[in-house]
Amino acid sequence: MAGLSEDVRDLREKVEGLLEKLQRLEGRLEAAELQELTLREELRREKERSEGLATELEGERRAREREEPRGLGLRLFGG
Repeated sequence: MAGLSEDVRDLREKVEGLLEKLQRLEGRLEAAELQELTLREELRREKERSEGLATELEGERRAREREEPRGLGLRLFGG
């Protein structure tokens, strides 16, 4: 009987060790998921910012073209 109780004790220790490892892995998974959500939100904000800057830049280019319709050619060739 002593052999059986030792086997049960060994199995219990293994199960407890596996449960502890599972808890650590679940904690790491939660942290990774939170980090992913944070990065996705940051990426979304940066895309919006980039799109806004691109729109602003295009507006500035169009305004400059209206102010200097022949712009570059005149400057290059003195016209």
